[in-house]
Amino acid sequence: MVQQRLAAILLIALTADAQFKTSVPLVVAPLTVTDAQGRPVDGLTADYLRVLDNGIPQAFELTTLGEPLSVVVAIQENLVSQPMLDKVRDIGTILSDAVAGEGGKVALLGFAAHAKLLQGFTDDSSKLTYALHHLHLEEHGFAPVETAGEAVRMLSAEEGKSRRVIVMLSQGKEMVSGKSVEEVKHLAQAANVEIYWLDFSAFLAPFTTKRKTVWDRMSDEEKADHKFPSGHELDITPPDSDGGSLIGGLMKLAERDVAGPLTSATGGRKFTFATKAKLEAMLQEAAADMHRKYFVTFQPKGVDTPGFHTLRIEVKGRSGLRVRTRSGYWSGS
Repeated sequence: MVQQRLAAILLIALTADAQFKTSVPLVVAPLTVTDAQGRPVDGLTADYLRVLDNGIPQAFELTTLGEPLSVVVAIQENLVSQPMLDKVRDIGTILSDAVAGEGGKVALLGFAAHAKLLQGFTDDSSKLTYALHHLHLEEHGFAPVETAGEAVRMLSAEEGKSRRVIVMLSQGKEMVSGKSVEEVKHLAQAANVEIYWLDFSAFLAPFTTKRKTVWDRMSDEEKADHKFPSGHELDITPPDSDGGSLIGGLMKLAERDVAGPLTSATGGRKFTFATKAKLEAMLQEAAADMHRKYFVTFQPKGVDTPGFHTLRIEVKGRSGLRVRTRSGYWSGS
């Protein structure tokens, strides 16, 4: 009976209006607890936790019950990302089976200067794999923050009851942005969206990737139309990146971190990778993190001020445990 009541609370909370326009919002905070070695801690009860809203303790309920995931995976598609794209083409099954999980679904966005839809929400790994094998590089542009904002809007418009997650496969720094990090943080927090970021090094990635031939770059359909070998298919394609150039290095000095603020504000995590094996391992670790969460729900008391509320959750009587959750939520007037 208790589990049914908690389930009802979560269903209401996760489909509530994104701006919490009710006078007394119901706040839902996904929560990860790990030990000093970063291992997930299971079996905690509400007695171990203390929830503070703008510094004021709150009565709350705790459960491990969660909804299926709706996940938007956004993939950088400019020239700098070419070595990374060679590593992501075969992760469709990981995305559907491990990241989305049972009952979950995944959509794919590609982006350079702007975001474009590669695949709508699906639980079919073959559709994801097809889209990943047909990624197309664009020469210029890099708009990860704007793309994260578009992913939030996609998740907010998705029908049904689900937890909302964004996975960015992209460099985590940006020189300029058409949309501010603060604006996207606000959108994501208001819509109960968790952001995970898998960052790659444009400098190191080319050294971890075998130089590709024309044949390697061809799609399955293009290969089927050719009689191999005919000569030019074995030609080496142009270098993947000039990430090690002096100009590239100087430009990096002007970049700002966007992955850190967006992941920490929403309860997600940031990972880094250079090799295909590392990418797959980090995706599996991110998936485990998404699916092993506690959920704190409460109606704020004594803090009816509209605007942003800082949220802090502490573990009592268990030294060495680390808590990760969203940094806060927005309350309407």
